[in-house]
Amino acid sequence: MKKTAIIFLIGFVVCLLISVPLVAWAVRVEDEDSGIMKESKERLKDMPKVILAAAVISIFWILAIPLYISMLVEKIRGRKDKG
Repeated sequence: MKKTAIIFLIGFVVCLLISVPLVAWAVRVEDEDSGIMKESKERLKDMPKVILAAAVISIFWILAIPLYISMLVEKIRGRKDKG
């Protein structure tokens, strides 16, 4: 159980490290498309919201990917049993 928790924690941190820059980039591009030009200090004020959004996305992926993989494995096993 402890090993599984560590693996999920590592996966969460990896997803978070990937998601934070992507969400920050998306917010910046959206602001630029809307005609809003922010200084870098003003962009730093958005970071808590960016980190929160990235954390939600990471939690979703950490929970959804193992579920998807387990469903895929069950489907493959079902094919082997029939064939």
